[in-house]
Amino acid sequence: MQISFFLTTRPGSRFPVVCTRFLFGILAAVWIAGCAPKVVIQPTEPPPAARSQEVFETGERLFLAGNFRQALAAYQDYLRMAPEGKLADAARMKSGASLEALGRPDEARSQYRGLLQKHPDSPFAEEAQVALLSTYLNQGLLEELIAEGAALETDTLSPSARARVHRIMADAYWLLGNPEEAARNYAKSYRALSGEAAEEVMRRLKEALALLTPEAMERLLQTVEEDDVRQLLQDTARPLVFSHFQFGCILPLSGKFESVGRKALRGIEMAVSQYGKRNFAPGLKVVVRDSRSDPEQAAQAVRELAEEHHVSAIIGSLATAESVAAECQRLGIPVVTFSQKDGIPQIGDFVFRNFITPKMQVQALVGFSTQTLGVDGFAILYPDEKYGRLFMNLFWDEVASRGGKIVGVESYVSGQTDFSDVIKKLVGLFYPLTSEMEGQSGLDGTEEDPTLFSPTQTGGVTPAEALAGAQRPIVDFHGLFIPDSPKTAGLIIPQLAFHDVQNTYLLGTNLWHSASFIEMTREHGRSAVIPTGFFAHAESEDVRRFTGVFTDTFGEDPGFIEAVAFDTAMMFFQAAATPGVQSRADLRDALLLLSPFAGVTGPTTFTQDGECSKPIRLLRVMGGRFVEIPFQP
Repeated sequence: MQISFFLTTRPGSRFPVVCTRFLFGILAAVWIAGCAPKVVIQPTEPPPAARSQEVFETGERLFLAGNFRQALAAYQDYLRMAPEGKLADAARMKSGASLEALGRPDEARSQYRGLLQKHPDSPFAEEAQVALLSTYLNQGLLEELIAEGAALETDTLSPSARARVHRIMADAYWLLGNPEEAARNYAKSYRALSGEAAEEVMRRLKEALALLTPEAMERLLQTVEEDDVRQLLQDTARPLVFSHFQFGCILPLSGKFESVGRKALRGIEMAVSQYGKRNFAPGLKVVVRDSRSDPEQAAQAVRELAEEHHVSAIIGSLATAESVAAECQRLGIPVVTFSQKDGIPQIGDFVFRNFITPKMQVQALVGFSTQTLGVDGFAILYPDEKYGRLFMNLFWDEVASRGGKIVGVESYVSGQTDFSDVIKKLVGLFYPLTSEMEGQSGLDGTEEDPTLFSPTQTGGVTPAEALAGAQRPIVDFHGLFIPDSPKTAGLIIPQLAFHDVQNTYLLGTNLWHSASFIEMTREHGRSAVIPTGFFAHAESEDVRRFTGVFTDTFGEDPGFIEAVAFDTAMMFFQAAATPGVQSRADLRDALLLLSPFAGVTGPTTFTQDGECSKPIRLLRVMGGRFVEIPFQP
């Protein structure tokens, strides 16, 4: 190596000796460095643990992105690099999940088993056990799943893992057609769940319990060891486990309303006989209990019928409808009551009414009177007690809603027999006639009446006219409503004739549909219009057939109570035979979907609030018997 340089100074200058020495030192160092051998610095390679963790993290990113194939490759690379590494259990768990996502359940199970064998204390061990059972379920290998699950010690699992294992086991039993074991496992699973998961398991539990016979349910309860599971099964099954064709019936068969209860029972007995002859109904049975017209006795009868006899539904009751309906709603048992009382169907969605109500009767009466008879002026005579006041108010409201007029209203004491004063007050005979009122009167009855039949016509001078100095009654109404019994109506109507109240249709309630009404009113009852829910001598072929069989069986014609009880029982039998009815709730829904039911009391449907919709028939008296008035509202 040769170095050449020149050091030049101006003439006469003096270069410091120190600087010269410094320059020579630098040059020497550079020459020595250039002659020394070169050293290459290599980058440091990371340790194996760090490299394997990077591979695992790559797998995690791919897994989260849904790239399961490449994620699986990364997890398997990790296991090759660090088979005993701190992330080996997680890599095996994620490998199994990736294989499941790729549709390779057999290989997934191998990964889960490897995790359980090599890492029994891993925090992923429970998850692996659940996932392993899940692969069997997804493949439909139900027997293998149950065998594996039965060998599993679920008591060692956390509540969450135990709940999921029982859920998977329950699903397998359900698919195998074993609702008893499915219900057992769903109940065990439900204990540790909440939110939507709990709601779904409860729905499945109810489906399983709904398929159990009472005997199977009893067997299940006897083999459940856990008290809380047994209680859950009992509480859930109470409204669900039932015998499809076993029904309860609660009626007053003793005491004050015994006669009415016996009539209803006849109708139900006939329904059992007729349905059994026409249809295949194995085990069709009606279990009857006497309410004794006592609300607590009736509620106790509901509980007995539900818990001991597992009835699917209950028919009745009459006087104790409110207590029966409340208990049936609490237990989730459909019930159809025979009651006119307000608010019964509104007790709950399992409560129905199949009966004609005061409102239905009033609507039919006023509708016929205004539409067909042309009446626009009405008067009301009513007993001043609960029944009378209810009908009076309903009638008044209905007349007003149709644009008619109430021109006179008088009440009387219940049990009264002399009605002269109230009649006189109604027609202006009670007080002396003033000069301003002279010459006013009602219709004179001389015009032809174009309606179906004529209102009351008496004519002549009555004793009342003679006593009142020939004062004529002011009958400014053509329809007189008397909501009372046939006995009381039988006393009032002849007295109306005595006081020359004529040109008036007499409007009553369904109570007038009685032989005693014809006997007491005689010719004075010919202008009566009577609403009823059933007429044994109607033109309908179904009604004629029903009446014929009933009369042959019991020796007398059926009335409305017998007919509506017959219809109610037949409705329940038909609804219970509907495909898909697996619970009492299903039976309730099937009852709602009858569209409509062709009964002897007329086509009947139920509204969503449990109220019935059915036609009201109107009757009149002709030739000493009742005949039906053709009327289409």
